[in-house]
Amino acid sequence: MGEMSGYVMTGSWVAPLVRAIETYGISASQLLAEEVGDEEIEHVVHTQFGYDAISRLWRRAAMLTRDPAIGIVAAQHIGPSSFGPLSFAMYSSRNAVTALKTYATYSQFGTNVAVWWFHETDEYVELTRYGRSGTGAEEMKDAVPAAILNMCQSLGNPSLRPDRLVLSRSKPVDTSKWRAFFGVEPTFQKGGRTYLRFPREAALRTCPSYEPELYELSMSLLERKIKELRDASFVGLVRAQIIKAIELRDVHIDHIAAELGLSRRTLQRRLLAEGDCTFGDLYRSMRSSMAKRYLADSEKQIGEISEILCYSSVSSFCRGFRAHAGMTPLAYRRRERAAN
Repeated sequence: MGEMSGYVMTGSWVAPLVRAIETYGISASQLLAEEVGDEEIEHVVHTQFGYDAISRLWRRAAMLTRDPAIGIVAAQHIGPSSFGPLSFAMYSSRNAVTALKTYATYSQFGTNVAVWWFHETDEYVELTRYGRSGTGAEEMKDAVPAAILNMCQSLGNPSLRPDRLVLSRSKPVDTSKWRAFFGVEPTFQKGGRTYLRFPREAALRTCPSYEPELYELSMSLLERKIKELRDASFVGLVRAQIIKAIELRDVHIDHIAAELGLSRRTLQRRLLAEGDCTFGDLYRSMRSSMAKRYLADSEKQIGEISEILCYSSVSSFCRGFRAHAGMTPLAYRRRERAAN
């Protein structure tokens, strides 16, 4: 299967991954040259790559090191400058709650693969990932929540642990490394959502070195960068919001426009100007692409896929898929499995 256009990531994770590989006594230069076309880290970090290319890099790293927990190792090499103004803002937050909110609000800085949703109750704070769950390297799916935990622990509470964790990956044979790092036995749910829940009281502990001026400065820079990013990749931003809306079973152009702080008319105008498409065009194309991934990469039944993608019925799903792909869902599944 070819790479799916439109889903991109910056090379921000390359440096932590290379540091992790080197801890095993392995040089990463050849790996970088083969997978991303450049063996110099400083050239890679600020470059955008296709999501599938970055996923291949992670899979190769896991094969080279023979460590399925390489994502957790890489997360421990994350620092305040790793993700530019986003990580800087998180590391300068007042407490873990502020850091988690910041991440959820600005997680699209550097990628349009997924969005994160923050929720707070009297007892808990929760972070949930909505996005391209069906594909991608499992090691990368470990690395992001591990990095989030690392950054939150740096804010004056190194004993902070989630009391519930769901990882969007298959269950490893030995889960001890995950249990040791996160302090809780994760639930492994391939193709599902990543979910972290922290006790609210522990996450509210103020960082002893908190400097309000530093946080405000980092947030100002982050806001400016996000505006530049939105202006440069508006279609990608709408794609990410559609993915979130599909998973929440609430796809409506007015709701998505409101999430982006736009009117329905402005949303449609910008899509036509910048992507030569309407909201309906983009929505149908994305549902077809997501259906293809589920058909090729999962064991889900046709009815399940129809429901996940918010079709009104199985017959409606089959008609829509055939109109876009030129064949029925079952024929597509048979063809893809025969090819692989």
